[in-house]
Amino acid sequence: MKDDAKQYGSLKAKIAEKLTHALTRRFPQTADGLRILDVWTPATYSEYTLSEAGTYMAFGFSSHTVPSFVPGKIKGLDNVVLATQWQKIPGGLPGAASAGYAAVQEIDRLCAAAFPRRLPRLRPSVS
Repeated sequence: MKDDAKQYGSLKAKIAEKLTHALTRRFPQTADGLRILDVWTPATYSEYTLSEAGTYMAFGFSSHTVPSFVPGKIKGLDNVVLATQWQKIPGGLPGAASAGYAAVQEIDRLCAAAFPRRLPRLRPSVS
């Protein structure tokens, strides 16, 4: 089992290295600031969600596995806004739409602070 874990870790490291190389070749300006946080594989879905296929309703969380809400701001990463179906339990399309809307509001707030006279504030349309 330990050999499998070592081999799996090695494989994830190789994937991260290839991804880093591809990104820095395409976007050279990222070379100094790029940091891989995690490499996701099918085993990662199984480990994080207890669902091998990664389906959003087929997992079980304990109180120490995942919080019921994950904010869109990531500590230490300026100008990065997270929007994903996994931010709110149980996930899925409604959670993704809500996270996307919150991300747009956060981006709007950041742009308004950085460019107060250049960009108009976005307002939700009411039909």
